[in-house]
Amino acid sequence: MASQLTAKINLLVQTSAYIVELSGTNPSPSTFQGERRMTRLTSVVKRGKRVGSIQTPHRYPSGHFVISLTRFVRDEVNVPREDDLEKWVALGYSVRMSDQASPVTIRPSLICPASMA
Repeated sequence: MASQLTAKINLLVQTSAYIVELSGTNPSPSTFQGERRMTRLTSVVKRGKRVGSIQTPHRYPSGHFVISLTRFVRDEVNVPREDDLEKWVALGYSVRMSDQASPVTIRPSLICPASMA
């Protein structure tokens, strides 16, 4: 258990150092080992008025997706391709997701990796 936690912390530290090293540019997860094609990330709403609706990664008008380790805007990272999202989720990043099939416009929610299918 302790070794798994240590491995996760080391990976997080390496990832954070990588992002800081890029001096504000969007990191490209294609530099990580073990690339594979992404399966579509989804999340099912479990409570509230929209129980059962399916959320998918939210594409902003500029064409990018947003990931973050925290809920704060200052920590958000723009990802240009949806294919790269799964790699970031595997590193512990949360993804802004929304129900794009809904007739009502709702702000995208930050969904953690444990809540994604």
